[in-house]
Amino acid sequence: MRVLAVVSRKGGGGKSCLSRAIAVEALLHGKTSAIIDTDEQGTCALWAKRRPHPSPPVLSIAGSSIEKHLETLRKANADLAVIDTPPNVAPVINIALRGADAALIVSGVYGEDLEQVSALTAIIKRLNKPAAILLNRVPQGASALREARNALAVFRLPICPIPIIQRVAHPYASVEGLTASESGDDAKAAKELADMYDWLSREGMV
Repeated sequence: MRVLAVVSRKGGGGKSCLSRAIAVEALLHGKTSAIIDTDEQGTCALWAKRRPHPSPPVLSIAGSSIEKHLETLRKANADLAVIDTPPNVAPVINIALRGADAALIVSGVYGEDLEQVSALTAIIKRLNKPAAILLNRVPQGASALREARNALAVFRLPICPIPIIQRVAHPYASVEGLTASESGDDAKAAKELADMYDWLSREGMV
């Protein structure tokens, strides 16, 4: 089983949306997947309650722990576990990263987003975990995209070549307990998520 921790020090970066999207893309690729929701807000857990499908299951750490959930999923022969983490560098981040095979750092394209990447990169490198950076909620036609990639190059981590553009398809799908890949409302949003997953797969992260 592959375990991917989705992390960001700054709130509002869209980690939960991406965690759900990655888990659903795995399903669409014929794999079994699950989400471990470690955020106190329980965004993924609430999404699962709205979801019309039983998969991917969302496991909360409220009554258990990351380690126990991972053990349960391994026994169930799951292919992928995605850990959705809170927006900070709390102890749960370290626990999630220790249990993960790889980490996906989520960031926006502007300065206040980019400056938060450094702390997470330091933790990930200290734990010697493979990692990549994904630019999310990118405004359409954002001139800052190239500058963001140049700024992030200093960390010497792979940067996903597919930016996830800020589209209304994502929050609209979330209301229905779906992802943009499932709702069918925006082909461009669905293709971005599919291409992102394919890149993560080629990088050996999922």
